[in-house]
Amino acid sequence: MNKKNIKSISLIITLILSTVVFNVINVWSYSYIKKSINIKHITIHLTGVPKTKSLAIDKNGNVWIGNKFTGTVQEIDGKTHKIIATVYLQKGSKPRAIAISRNGNIWVADKGTGTVQEIDGKTHKIIATVKLPYNAKPKSIVVDDAGNIWVGAKGVGSIIEINNVTKKIMHKFNVSQFDKPKVIAIDEYGNIWVPNIPGASLVEIFSIAKGPEYFPYRYSLSTPKYSQWP
Repeated sequence: MNKKNIKSISLIITLILSTVVFNVINVWSYSYIKKSINIKHITIHLTGVPKTKSLAIDKNGNVWIGNKFTGTVQEIDGKTHKIIATVYLQKGSKPRAIAISRNGNIWVADKGTGTVQEIDGKTHKIIATVKLPYNAKPKSIVVDDAGNIWVGAKGVGSIIEINNVTKKIMHKFNVSQFDKPKVIAIDEYGNIWVPNIPGASLVEIFSIAKGPEYFPYRYSLSTPKYSQWP
């Protein structure tokens, strides 16, 4: 069988959606194979009384879930669906978003303590804590190709970049005092995209793809067109 046929037959797209009721997480796995959809429903019992607000999947297919009520992050085996480890964050933690770097470490945007915490993906130990500006209320996080961390800080209406090596804040972009960045994403060129809430626009930050300088732009969804960020 040639490579073309293998690719056409083995095209598998898996989406995982989760809902939590009491101490149970329900996972629906949708697999698309040759225009057919197979649905597998899995029920996973978590520890404590969970209220999950964050979920990420690592390169091994394991699932990392943040528990707002218990202030923990749990790793679940993607094949056996068993809990591998439970990581207890700082006292008062309320994990709101999780991102995974290329080296397998876990970055947690913690609304409760106003920090970003790094977890070693192998030892499950917290190896770094970055304090964000007062009242930051981080709600989203991504890791770029350089390993740097980008955080959407709802409380201060800012996008914050953290250096992966020094664990220090490198840049802070003020979206607007009225805007509340809840979601952040990175494209294949390394550019950062942020929905401007409220307002019918997106904010794009030209990141590592454009060199050492950063050029924030607003993209209007109603026009549509770009304009230089003030």
